[in-house]
Amino acid sequence: SEEDWQTLQHLSDLLHIFHHRNKNQHRRSTWWRHFSIFRRQLTCLGNEMTSLHEVPTTHLEKTKKKFRDQQIRKQLDQRIPFWQDVMVARWQHAFSQIAADGRFSVLGLVLLATLAEACRITGITAAIEDLGQAEVEKVLAKFAEESREDD
Repeated sequence: SEEDWQTLQHLSDLLHIFHHRNKNQHRRSTWWRHFSIFRRQLTCLGNEMTSLHEVPTTHLEKTKKKFRDQQIRKQLDQRIPFWQDVMVARWQHAFSQIAADGRFSVLGLVLLATLAEACRITGITAAIEDLGQAEVEKVLAKFAEESREDD
């Protein structure tokens, strides 16, 4: 939606400012690499969303946009599952380590909140909640079967 797209742009801008402000001090830290990847990925996602929301003015631009939009949707269809399966866990671990460190805990909390909001916008949070709910239902079904066998 338009509001989510605006929020994504705002998060990308915040991370750009965060990067500019903290680069000299933290660039050699182990978590900086994860932050840098997250920032670039979020910027790419924002650029792709911006490109999808553009309105062409001429017929030629409309034709080119149709082809580009197919490519962008394909990239999005690859990016979001990759984030969900691989990157979000790494980013969450790296950012929570910063939050656990006493000196820079505020930086870690900002990064965790940004990651959480990006995951909400992309639908990763809902997908993870659905997976968790399915696991809970499996365990409850197994528990119910064991209870019947004991009776």
